[in-house]
Amino acid sequence: MEKKIGNKRGILEVAVPIGAVLVVAHTLAVVNDWYRSTPWIDIFIHYGWTVVLGLFVYLVIEHFPGHVNLGKNLFATIIIGLSLASLGGVLWEFGEFLFDVIGRMYNPGANSVQLGQGDTLKDLFFDILGGFTVAVFAWVSYHKEKK
Repeated sequence: MEKKIGNKRGILEVAVPIGAVLVVAHTLAVVNDWYRSTPWIDIFIHYGWTVVLGLFVYLVIEHFPGHVNLGKNLFATIIIGLSLASLGGVLWEFGEFLFDVIGRMYNPGANSVQLGQGDTLKDLFFDILGGFTVAVFAWVSYHKEKK
């Protein structure tokens, strides 16, 4: 690939702290049951997590050039971003499900992290939106550097 998306170190300097903050926020939300009392916090965590995941994915794509050319095809760039964000979201939802199952085995009175099908669909929607945001960012950044 001829051009790089932004400054790799700059992206890592942003993505790693944001990812760390999101992990802490998620942990606090689970421990303090904020997902029930403040349901909108879930939107920011899911969207933010897939943005961070997407940034790392595109850094990996740049690190191994030749497989995907982000500058040639916006559609392929968006499909890759959406696919990997969706995969990340599905794995996250499986993790929440397993957390609930294992948590109830050891503590039958524990609150569930999963709030229902509507919550899962909302989570997946914001995961996809985060992936789409990063895909468009990657494509625009590539073309901005090309000029």
